[in-house]
Amino acid sequence: MPNIILNVCNSGFTVVSGLIIETLGRKPLLILGSFLCAATITSVGFLFTETKLQLLGVTDIKYFLMVFIICLFISAFELSIGPITWIYLAEILPPSGISIAIALNMIFTCLIGFFTPTMLDGMKRYTFFLYGVFTFIFFFFSIFGLYETKGLNEEQIRKKFSGLNPEIELPLTETN
Repeated sequence: MPNIILNVCNSGFTVVSGLIIETLGRKPLLILGSFLCAATITSVGFLFTETKLQLLGVTDIKYFLMVFIICLFISAFELSIGPITWIYLAEILPPSGISIAIALNMIFTCLIGFFTPTMLDGMKRYTFFLYGVFTFIFFFFSIFGLYETKGLNEEQIRKKFSGLNPEIELPLTETN
């Protein structure tokens, strides 16, 4: 049952993100989503214990609260960081940069998947605190390091990231 709930959150909020991204913008959604992800993953660290969750007969309210918080995390992630990162990268990077970003994402996703069980065995609940710290870093990066690209065309985005005034004409670059 928890898997069904998590998958509904995952799919549902990805669709919601697609519907509201052009209204609210990329940066506000990334800021909101990264804050919610950091807060929820840190909360899981506070609730996490060494007791293994039994699949049947769970009566401890803490486990239901953890499933609820994980649903919030997935919802926040799929509303913001999950899909918007790829939209943002497609707007600001050339195709070769997108290829590198995809490769790095796959490598780090595999590393996280590989090392998380070992980290949970050794670091226990502090694993979630570590992930929370990295997500809070992304939250601050979203505030201070990203530009809003909503409503801008490719040339305006290029100017914004080159540090030029958007009103200045840039020569078109030729592609081979």
